[in-house]
Amino acid sequence: CAGGAQQPVEDDEMADKEEQIIDEGGLVAEEEEQDMEEEPTLEEIVDPELVGTTWQWIRFDDMGEINNLDVEDPAAYTLLLDADGLYHLKADCNMVSGAYALDGSSLSFEAGLTTLAECGPDSHYDRYLMYISNVATYIMEDGTLYLNLWADGGNMVFALAE
Repeated sequence: CAGGAQQPVEDDEMADKEEQIIDEGGLVAEEEEQDMEEEPTLEEIVDPELVGTTWQWIRFDDMGEINNLDVEDPAAYTLLLDADGLYHLKADCNMVSGAYALDGSSLSFEAGLTTLAECGPDSHYDRYLMYISNVATYIMEDGTLYLNLWADGGNMVFALAE
């Protein structure tokens, strides 16, 4: 090809390039289809016993065993996680609702709407709400729910509501 003259492109070469472009376009389209797949709902990825079940707080286990607490009236302290990402708490004479985030075994509760009644001197509503706001992870074992607090702060222990 002296003097900058170009050789004509063979039909076969052109067809190969068009097929390559089509193949690459097909791969892109397949990747876009995969990205558009629906994400699973909480019900599909979470232990079905966790979501949609009412739990009663039965005790708090302090890691230093200094502030352990056995809840005298578990029915006064309940927890319900809805499949739509909302939680509902009964904290003695107060009710609380808000959003929760669940990712694998990580669980956190966002501050929500709450009533602010004073429940009485023997109530644990303030501790219950403080502990719930510090939950980091959860585990389920033999029908018992354990909510683990940040920095080895202890464990909230729940049983199925009666």
